[in-house]
Amino acid sequence: MKYTIYGILMSAIVLVSVFAFAACSAEEEARSDESSSNGMRGMDHNSGEMNHGDPNDKKSEKSDFSGQRNESTLGILAAFEKMKAALDANDKANAVVGAKALLTAFKKFNKTEIPQGKRDEFAEIQESAEEHAEHIVKSDLAHQKEHFESLTKDIKDLLELLSDAKEEKQGSG
Repeated sequence: MKYTIYGILMSAIVLVSVFAFAACSAEEEARSDESSSNGMRGMDHNSGEMNHGDPNDKKSEKSDFSGQRNESTLGILAAFEKMKAALDANDKANAVVGAKALLTAFKKFNKTEIPQGKRDEFAEIQESAEEHAEHIVKSDLAHQKEHFESLTKDIKDLLELLSDAKEEKQGSG
C-alpha cells in the first residue's frame, strides 16, 4: 500500500511537470510568432504601400546600430540617432532636424561602395527612408514616431545590404 501511494504521487508530479512545461513552450511559441509578425510592419519596398501599424502599440524595434558605424554610414546613423533621441524625449523640433540631416546624409552617401547588382535594392531602401524622413519633417509627434518605426526597418535593411556587399567584395578580392 505504501508503494502505491508513492507511485501515484510520483505519477501526479510527473504529469503536472509535463503539462507545465508544455504550457510554457506554447506561450513562448505564441510570443515568438507575435514578435515576428510585428516585425513585418512598415513600408513594402516592392508595392510602395505603407502600413502604419497600430498607433497604440508602444513596442519599438531596437535601433542601436553603433556597432555598424563606419565611414560610409556615419552621417546616416548620426542623423538616425538624433531622431531617435528626439522622439524618445518627445521633441518634435529636434526630430525634424534629425530627419533633415538624414535626407542630406543620403544625398552625400558614396554609392560606389555598393556593387552594381545591389544598387537597385539600395535605391529602393533610400527612397523609402527618404519618404519616411520627409513625413517626419512635416508631421505631428505621433505620426513622426510611426514613420520612425518604419525608418528603423529601412536602416536595418541598408546596413544588412552594406554588410552583404562588404562580404561579397572581400570574397571576390
